Amino acid sequence: MIAVTTAGDYDFIVGIIEYLSSRHGIRFFISSGDFDLLYGWWEKGIPRNVMETAVDRVVARRRMRRLPVTAFAQFRYEVRRQHAAWLERGIGGPPVPAPESDPVGSFMESFPDELESLRPRFEAAAQCHRRGEDVNLDELRNELVELFKSDRELAVRVKAFMQNLSPELRRSTVERVYRANFLWSRFAIPDFAPVKENA
Repeated sequence: MIAVTTAGDYDFIVGIIEYLSSRHGIRFFISSGDFDLLYGWWEKGIPRNVMETAVDRVVARRRMRRLPVTAFAQFRYEVRRQHAAWLERGIGGPPVPAPESDPVGSFMESFPDELESLRPRFEAAAQCHRRGEDVNLDELRNELVELFKSDRELAVRVKAFMQNLSPELRRSTVERVYRANFLWSRFAIPDFAPVKENA
C-alpha cells in the first residue's frame, strides 16, 4: 500500500533515492515496499542527515563484504540505530553548535550563471531567510524545473530514475520532485529555512 500524499514526503523519499544514486552510484528497482519503508521513515521525522549517515555506513559495510545493495530494507537496522543516537544527543547530549558560515549568503555571493533569470526570486527567498521568515520554495522549485525542461542530462537521469521505480510509483508528481531535487543538488542550493533567534 502506497500512502504518499504531500510534497514533503515526496521530497524526502526521492531525495534519499537520489542520494544513494549520486553519492554511491547505486540504483535498484524501487518496489512499493521500498517506497512504504521510506515513507515510514519520513513519518517518524528522521532528519535527512541521519538518513544519509545510515546510508553511507550500510553501503561501506556491504562493499567491504562484497554484498550488493538491493533494497531499502537493508538499511532498516542502521536507520533505527542512527535515529536513536540522534534522539539521545538531542535530548540529553551537548547542544549542536550552529554553523559558523552562512550557506545562503555564500550561495548568493557565488550565484550560478545558469540561474541568472531566477536571481530575483532567490534574492527574495534569501531576504526572507535573513529576516527569519518562512520561505515557500514550491514556486521557486517549479520555476527551476521549468527553466531546465530541455536539459539533456536531466532528461537522461529522469528516465533512468523512473525506470527503476515499480509501475505504480511512476507518477508525474514523483518525476517533478526528482527533477527539482536533482537541480537543487546540481547547483548546491542551500536550505532556505529561516534563521531562528536564540535557537
